Amino acid sequence: MIHPLTHLEEEAMKIRLSDEERLRLREHLEHYMLAHPLTPIASPYQRYIRMPAFIFTALFLVVSSGGVIAAKGALPGQPLYGLKVDVVEPLEGAFKFTHEAQTEWQVKLATTRLLEAEDIHASGAISSSTAADLSTRFARSAARAATEVGALASTSPSRARKAAHTLDTSFSDHARAVELLSSTGDASTTPVYSALLTQDSENQESAEAPTLRAAAVTSSIEVSTANTSSHKDEDKNDEDYNHARKLFARVHMLAGESDKRKGDN
Repeated sequence: MIHPLTHLEEEAMKIRLSDEERLRLREHLEHYMLAHPLTPIASPYQRYIRMPAFIFTALFLVVSSGGVIAAKGALPGQPLYGLKVDVVEPLEGAFKFTHEAQTEWQVKLATTRLLEAEDIHASGAISSSTAADLSTRFARSAARAATEVGALASTSPSRARKAAHTLDTSFSDHARAVELLSSTGDASTTPVYSALLTQDSENQESAEAPTLRAAAVTSSIEVSTANTSSHKDEDKNDEDYNHARKLFARVHMLAGESDKRKGDN
């Protein structure tokens, strides 16, 4: 004898909605969904993601990998250099959250490009394409660093003077690298190198050094003229040069204020 509950369950399984009932149910559901749209709910884990500890842990896991560590020491022309300048450095820079930290980071990058230039020129193992790429990278980095230093002066003068002193000293200590890089640049980098070399020549006390650097500036400007096809381009080049001159002059002035304050103390 079949148990009554078993019989009830078997009969219940045979019950089906008619096509008309299914259609009405679907319409009711759609109407309810339109009248009561879903409201996004924040993830309960979101607050942990925003925590500095989580961010820096994630950064540590990324930059501590073997390939990234090896890339940090890569020089232009080497296989891991692209990883260094296009992935590792931008990632590290993204975690410089304050204006002060970002300025110091840009100053460090500009100095790094100069050190790389000295290393590869000393080894003699450098192709024309590699030299041109490094020349462009340094010009952009130097201009960015000088811009950040000038902007920081309005909010944190003391930190700006410190960063300016570091950047200006780097330009001075690695003046030969700047000259080497300027010789492999193109028309787009000429304003930056002309401004840097002019600034450097003005900072020299001897008569010989300005002459050498003035010759380098003249040569750099001649390259620009040779690559310029119209008067409009020349005006743009002059405008870029004047802008770069102001940037680097501002850095030198702030660096001088830093030296003066140290002397007073």
